[in-house]
Amino acid sequence: MSIISKKALSKIQPNMTVSLGGGSHVLTLAKDLNNAQIPGLRLYSPSEITKFQCEQLGLNILALNDNMPKFDLAFDGCDSIDQNFNALKSGGGIHLFEKIAAENAKEYILLLPKERFKETLNPTISLCIEIIPNCLNNLMKKIPKDIQLRFV
Repeated sequence: MSIISKKALSKIQPNMTVSLGGGSHVLTLAKDLNNAQIPGLRLYSPSEITKFQCEQLGLNILALNDNMPKFDLAFDGCDSIDQNFNALKSGGGIHLFEKIAAENAKEYILLLPKERFKETLNPTISLCIEIIPNCLNNLMKKIPKDIQLRFV
């Protein structure tokens, strides 16, 4: 069990409603949660990848629908964080649903190693934005032509 996962696991109590976002540290937490067998947990995930990985472990991930639950805790990964606690979350690309989970959580916790905490955000990490389809045309008009875009 990693130090990050151990600390996160210590916050989880029986009968809590918990959101598991994306990233390798969230997956480690999911593995440790599976071993911990905490009774009455209601687990959700805004990430299809995390949901699949948790189900492979045997964890029951409840479906998110139009009525987003209130979470006791929402855990998520993070690629870089600065001294002002600005977070750069790029890899997973599930930002809209992670943000909704964070806003519906009593406590939102980013899981990352201390090496990712720097004075400024890591400039080598690509900025990932999630675009709602209806906004794509408007956004494309505002992005400078010299900015390199990659769509996934």
